[in-house]
Amino acid sequence: MDAITKVNSESLQDCNQPSSSKVVQYAFHVVRPKKVPPPSPHFLSSIDLCYSKPEFSTLVLFFKDCFSPSTGAKSLVDSLRSSLSKVLVFYPVLAGRLRVNESGRIEVNMNGQGVHFVESKVDSSFQDWQDIRQCPLDIDLSLDTGVVNPSDVPLIKFHLTQFHCGSIAIAVHFLHIVLDGSSLYNFLNAWAKVHRGSTLFCESFGRERALLARDPPKVDAPVPFIIDAAARDKQIDPSNITPCNLVTLRMEQAAIDACKREAQTGAFAYNGGKATGFEAVLSLLWSSILRAQGVPQHLDTAILFSINLRGQKLAVVPQNYFGNAVANCQVHASRAGDIVASDLSYAAHLIHKAKISCNRASVQSMLDWLELNSAHLHKELHWRRGIMSTTMTNFHMYGLDFGWRGGALSQLCFLPSKVPPHMPFVAMLPSPRPKSIEIVIGLHHQDREVLLQDHLFTRYFSASEIKLWTGDRIRRALRRVPK
Repeated sequence: MDAITKVNSESLQDCNQPSSSKVVQYAFHVVRPKKVPPPSPHFLSSIDLCYSKPEFSTLVLFFKDCFSPSTGAKSLVDSLRSSLSKVLVFYPVLAGRLRVNESGRIEVNMNGQGVHFVESKVDSSFQDWQDIRQCPLDIDLSLDTGVVNPSDVPLIKFHLTQFHCGSIAIAVHFLHIVLDGSSLYNFLNAWAKVHRGSTLFCESFGRERALLARDPPKVDAPVPFIIDAAARDKQIDPSNITPCNLVTLRMEQAAIDACKREAQTGAFAYNGGKATGFEAVLSLLWSSILRAQGVPQHLDTAILFSINLRGQKLAVVPQNYFGNAVANCQVHASRAGDIVASDLSYAAHLIHKAKISCNRASVQSMLDWLELNSAHLHKELHWRRGIMSTTMTNFHMYGLDFGWRGGALSQLCFLPSKVPPHMPFVAMLPSPRPKSIEIVIGLHHQDREVLLQDHLFTRYFSASEIKLWTGDRIRRALRRVPK
């Protein structure tokens, strides 16, 4: 069977949501590994199974000047599918399907069924937007992500959109149950290398089982994401929930340094005045979002962040471990008013204490707890006044280079999966501009408007950044593409 299978373009009509830009052409392909090994199981750890809800997260990669508009992108697209088929040989788990094994545990059947690759064209150019970060607001880069039967759904999908200017966007839709940000970056980097003609000499992920609970499981140390003191909210009515709106703000190094200085010299300075940029910026986001939401001062609050278990501090698994290798840490404050009224050193100190308390013993207890309580995980993590966060700033995303004439990645956009709408979301991403980061914030529309008018928050961003996303200005900034 061919490694790449093409399906009639009409079958895509149900796979694309309505867009404000006219999509003028579709094509759909199933890309299989160039060499398909015999089917075999891929073990999913208890951390992987935390993300068993079948919802896709999305990274959108924008590349400028990839092909000549006069000759079209057929050669580019064909070679991209070919290199994808080659790299899947080294990542067979991504070409597999989820299944439930005889013991009732979810695993991946590495059967080589392949990944989905969708092509589309739009009659717009990158220049149609004041900033390309606004493009996903106008162009629907999503695919049909409804999951009816997980055993029939690919674990990763790719949607390539050709723009009239010769640029492209590659939307990568992935199920979090099989990989985290580090694994995804390693895969994309390997794909880019293969596309440029490089050879991968060894298997790109280990098959050995890791991140295992003890037998029998034993919780003998604090679990990083459990907060015994957290006040439980009443059941939230899902019919009365408004989806979050996303905004992406670029934060320059000078602003990051200003946050650090406040955390290092404030009334609650800690660790000899050595607060990190991560701790300081996350504390700024925590306090600012609480103000925007108007959370009553007497209520408790929390923020959740992840620690990479591949890092130098813990090194629980090797750097090339494929899967979810993170410990989710939840930081609790008994009074939201204490976070809002204090300088950044207060929240930063709480975050720092949670970081240093995450050690090998607590990670092992986390694995044991998950083995015993996996069905109850979301009840522990998802509550009304919690804020979810993730970070990818350590990944050299803007070094991704497929060898196109326009060079490496131009812009990265992150569209999270359907996190609980009552729970704000923040993500720290690398930026195409040196010495800066990009911060994705998901908030209800009215809370977002309050946030972008809060001087205590906006003083850390340039006026032009705020104007891109403020009220009517965002509609004026978007130069609508032709209908």
